[in-house]
Amino acid sequence: MKKIFTRNTFEKIDTRLFFLILFLYQLIWIFQGLDLADEGSYCIFYQQIFKNPQTVQYSFMFWFSGIVGGAWLYLFPWMGLLGIRLAGVLVSTATIIVTYKLLKKHLNDAYLKLGLLMVTISINNNPKSLYYNNLSAFLYILTAYFLFLGLKEKKYWKIFLAGLFVSLNMFNRLPNVLGVMIGLAILYYGYLNKTNFKTQVRQALCFAGGFFVTTALVFGVMKLIGHYDIFINSIKLVSQMGKGQAESSYGISHLLRINLGSYKKALYYIVSISLFILLVVITMNFIKARFKIKFATTILKYIIFVALIILIARGVLISNIELLYVLSGFTLIAALAIFFINKDNDVKTLMFIGCFILLVHPFGSAAGIVTVGIYSLWIAFPIAINFVFNVKTITINNQVSFLKEIPESSALIFINHEQFTRVKKYGLIVFGFTSLLHVFYYPYFDEANRVKMHYPVSNSHLTGIYTTKGRADTINQLLSVSPKYVKPGDYVMAYDCIPMFNYLTDTKPYIRNPWPWLYESSTFRNELNNSLDETKTLPVIVMQKVKTIGSGSGWPDRLAQDTVEWSEMNQNRNAVFNEFINTYKYHEVWSNACFSILVPDKSMGITIK
Repeated sequence: MKKIFTRNTFEKIDTRLFFLILFLYQLIWIFQGLDLADEGSYCIFYQQIFKNPQTVQYSFMFWFSGIVGGAWLYLFPWMGLLGIRLAGVLVSTATIIVTYKLLKKHLNDAYLKLGLLMVTISINNNPKSLYYNNLSAFLYILTAYFLFLGLKEKKYWKIFLAGLFVSLNMFNRLPNVLGVMIGLAILYYGYLNKTNFKTQVRQALCFAGGFFVTTALVFGVMKLIGHYDIFINSIKLVSQMGKGQAESSYGISHLLRINLGSYKKALYYIVSISLFILLVVITMNFIKARFKIKFATTILKYIIFVALIILIARGVLISNIELLYVLSGFTLIAALAIFFINKDNDVKTLMFIGCFILLVHPFGSAAGIVTVGIYSLWIAFPIAINFVFNVKTITINNQVSFLKEIPESSALIFINHEQFTRVKKYGLIVFGFTSLLHVFYYPYFDEANRVKMHYPVSNSHLTGIYTTKGRADTINQLLSVSPKYVKPGDYVMAYDCIPMFNYLTDTKPYIRNPWPWLYESSTFRNELNNSLDETKTLPVIVMQKVKTIGSGSGWPDRLAQDTVEWSEMNQNRNAVFNEFINTYKYHEVWSNACFSILVPDKSMGITIK
């Protein structure tokens, strides 16, 4: 039987060329878009972690990513933000390569490459910079690689290394401490392969040994370089923020609710799509059987396809978040089928590990899988693609059966080979169109057509980075006047979602966090008081006048329409901020359409830096 186009194409491509194509694909996007929020917080963390670590204490919950990013900036300071984005591409490419090596002996090579390509292009709206989420994904993949090979080859030192990477991942992103439960794969593999209990205990001890030895070594390194107390204080701060206050996004109940709700939506989307496909198939089969009119089904097929493309083009059908829900739901449904009907214990174990990462990695993020989930698909999704694309026909006879061969009798056919091939082909087209549409319009806090992004910002840290004319002009105005009021090494509070300012001006965050918006009001008040006591300094304040994240991502050309709701959501923190600037008689010394600079009255008698 003739191979479908997708399989034929990916079988022909050389593996090294495939990796190069994915690397170049990621690379072409790093020159455009300027986000003042997330990327700013990573950049200032890397810039200050060795020079003034106490000023970025909040970010120490991501300590290992700070060490990696700080080392990268130390080695390549001249590359600035572009270099940090290049590092992110290198980490993602390394993740792809290790995933391929892990799965290549167990999946069809063409479908493995297809799955990796789909995950790569689905990361369409997230920052391409090196940061804790893509670095976490890489560490999870290394954990999976050494854990699986250690179990299969019965090599304890590889299982030890798996525990080592779990420990590093915990320091890379604090919620990744849950990753230690990936050790359950030892029991699952042992159950499937009837490994004796003594061997399983030894494997578990090796895994735990790698975790605890590495944890002790990391704490030792922290002590040596003066980071231990800052790290502990960061943990205390996060725990205080998660005690259930109304403003907190880090309480256990909230995190459980947001993550369970995300996967509920994921299943809802994939079930809805499946029912839609079922309706189309039943309708086409009915027309063909009842009226014997072949062209009617062809017409219906193309009408549906054109309707889908129109809806996607208008941005009505699938947003980038909904696309993530579809991919996650698809993966989970495929995983259930694999666990029940697949006879290959190695594939089952790999899918177990992949699903563990998919379900556990996003926990700890205030937004759930919306921000982290896309980095959790590297293992499970290619396995799901391999399973589905190897299926030719789905039949029903008291149970659902996924057949790799076409059955002789058509009486039991639920969806035949031709129809299922068409579903997969159209699914790929819709997926590719949607992903490329979202990456072209760069929706992550710099939402604009990339054709318009060819204006630079006059700052050495942003060499090679381009954005829209309006954004470049507005930021250039701020950066041209700010040296009158701040110089490198000064304390500056950038309020409230513009931490990039600290990075661009080499200034120190005042409240041990360059992003005040992440603090609830009580924490913000405490940190203001603590910083005032410790520094004996009143900072210059750079304040944004427009919303710069979420619905405000198109500033200054398209301002957010929900500013009233936004102000109400942040009113408690803003009240603390206003109390602070009123108490110390701050006044505005410069302003443009989007930013203003405030300085305190010198009569307050506190050193101003």
